[in-house]
Amino acid sequence: ASRRFRTIKSELHDRSSFYTSSLISTILSSFASFFFMSKIFISHRYTGEDITSLTIALRAITDTLESLGHTVFCSLWLIPYFEEHHMTADDNYAYCLDAMQWSDYMLAYIQSESESKGMILELERAIEMRIPIILVIKRWLGHERFRSIAREVVEFERVEEIGERLREIVWQK
Repeated sequence: ASRRFRTIKSELHDRSSFYTSSLISTILSSFASFFFMSKIFISHRYTGEDITSLTIALRAITDTLESLGHTVFCSLWLIPYFEEHHMTADDNYAYCLDAMQWSDYMLAYIQSESESKGMILELERAIEMRIPIILVIKRWLGHERFRSIAREVVEFERVEEIGERLREIVWQK
């Protein structure tokens, strides 16, 4: 009976240690995500863009950032909401600019040479709020205004390259 008791006591101790270390790991992970994971606002041109390629690229960016533990705001995913509420372009801008105030970063995605009124408004707001800007841009495009203010510039030729490049960035609050 004494040997059986010691075996049970040993098993309980092992399980207790496992659960305690699991709990500590969970708590540390929660603190890490609070302090190190960022809220990222994605700015992009919509009007006049090839929506299919835009959707593919922004889905890849969103998925990559979320896989790294970040929270992502992307207005493209809100289009059904905007349409359902009959929001105008100005309403959309106001909604997005309001959402930006909670962001740690603005990621500006540019796949064409044409400028965007909305992106310029978002850039100006990010500068006012001192939100660091990450520029993700096709390699051969200009957009010097964005390039000159960006903390990081991620150039790409193929959308498939973006995820790997975003994983190389050190995301600090």
